[in-house]
Amino acid sequence: TVQGYSSVQGLVPVCQRLNQRRAEAEHLGISLLADGSIACRVVAAAGADPRSLRVGFEDFAAAQGVRARGGGEAPQLGESLLALLRKAAAQRRLLVDERLSAKHVLLALLEDARCGARLMREANLDRASLTAAITLLQAEHSRSK
Repeated sequence: TVQGYSSVQGLVPVCQRLNQRRAEAEHLGISLLADGSIACRVVAAAGADPRSLRVGFEDFAAAQGVRARGGGEAPQLGESLLALLRKAAAQRRLLVDERLSAKHVLLALLEDARCGARLMREANLDRASLTAAITLLQAEHSRSK
């Protein structure tokens, strides 16, 4: 989806802002939860505060190592990011959806061993609450057409 593509594109500026060489799961979490994104609406509909969740990803990322100043190269894809994208693709297949989207990444974050599972649990998000929120927002979207 367009917003999913924007989240992936957002990885580079997030890594650059944090001065980090490797894009990991937390960087996608930060990018995904940009203000006004569909992921923010899903998280809010599930009863959690998307800004607090984003701060959790920001804090985790800030605690990671930084690169020496000067290197403006694009970040490398880290193992946790690749694993998260594989899990998101598995969620897409499980839900029999045509395109990968924010909902798949949010569901995959529940299983992210690096930081996502802990942060989602701390936000009181689980598969049931996210699935209910996704269903609600999809129904609202269908009614508004």
